[in-house]
Amino acid sequence: MKNGVRRIPELARRRLHRAAERVGRNWQVAGIAFAKSLACYFFRFVSRPPLELPLVPLRYNGDRHLVTFGPIGTGKNTTSQTPALLEDDASALVIDVKGQLCAITAKRRAQMGHKIIVLNPFDVLGIPSATYNPLTHLDENSLSFASDCQRIAEGLVDQKKADHWELSALDVVGLLIMWVKLYDDDKSLVRVRQLLNLPEDLRIKQFEEMMNCDNPAIAEGAARYTSDAKEVRDSIQTAVIQLGFLRDNTISKVLQGGKNEVSFKDLKRSKMTVFVIIPPELLHTHGKFLRLLALSALGELIREKASPPKPALCVNITETPSP
Repeated sequence: MKNGVRRIPELARRRLHRAAERVGRNWQVAGIAFAKSLACYFFRFVSRPPLELPLVPLRYNGDRHLVTFGPIGTGKNTTSQTPALLEDDASALVIDVKGQLCAITAKRRAQMGHKIIVLNPFDVLGIPSATYNPLTHLDENSLSFASDCQRIAEGLVDQKKADHWELSALDVVGLLIMWVKLYDDDKSLVRVRQLLNLPEDLRIKQFEEMMNCDNPAIAEGAARYTSDAKEVRDSIQTAVIQLGFLRDNTISKVLQGGKNEVSFKDLKRSKMTVFVIIPPELLHTHGKFLRLLALSALGELIREKASPPKPALCVNITETPSP
C-alpha cells in the first residue's frame, strides 16, 4: 500500500500530460482528468478499509429510546434486538411479530431467571399461548376507573376520521366495558361484543337496565342508547363493525383470560419477559389486538408503583409492515 501511495503523484502527472496533449492544451479538461486520476488512486489505495483491525461490537447501556432503520434482510434483528435480549437482564415486553425473537432468546432468558410468557393466539412456530383479559386488571375503586375503561375502548375502536360515528362507537364501547366490569358475571371483552350484537328490542332493554343502575356515569351515558332512532342504530352498528375481530375464536380465547393469565404489572415486580406474537399477514385485520395489549400494558405499568423500583423494563418492538 505504501508503494502505491508514493506512486500517486508520478502517475497523476503522466495522466495530466497525456490528457493535455489529447485536448490541445485545454487545461480545463486536463484538470478534470487530473482530478479523476487523483480520485481513482485515492479510493484504490488510501481509503481501503483497515481489514486487519478487529471488529468490536457496539453497545448502548443508557436509558434513552433507540430506533433501528434498515431495509428487509439487513440484520436489524440479528445485530440489535437479538443481542439485547440475549445479554440484557432487564424485564422485557417484546412485540415479536414473526416469533423469531422468542424462538431464539426465550431459553436464554429463562436461564437468566426470567419468567417467560408468550401471547401467541395463532400458534406461530407452535409456541403455546398464555391468556390476557384486560378487564381483570381494572380497579373499580380507582379514581381513574372510567378513564381506564375508555383507554381499553380506544384500543378497540379506530379513530382515523374521528367523526361522529367513530366517537359514538368509542363512547358506547367504553360504557359497556364499565357495565360489564361492575355488574356482569362474564367480565370480558367477548361479553361486551355480545351485548352490542343483541337484537334491537333486547338492546333497548339492556340500556334501560343500565340507565337505572346506581352508577351515575353509566346511567347518564346509557340514556342516549335507549332509543330506536336511526342515529343510535348507526352508532351501535359502527361499534359492532369495529369489534368484529373479536369474532375470531383464537383472539377471543386469549382475551377471555383464565388459565395461565399474564399481568403486565409483574414486569415491574420481578424478572419477566412477555412476548406478543401475531403473523405479519394478519396485522391488517388483527392489528387492534396488538394495540389493545400495548395500551393495556401501558395502563398497568403506570398504575403499578414499585417501591423501591424493581428490575428495569425494556420495551422491544420489532418491525411491522406498513398498512
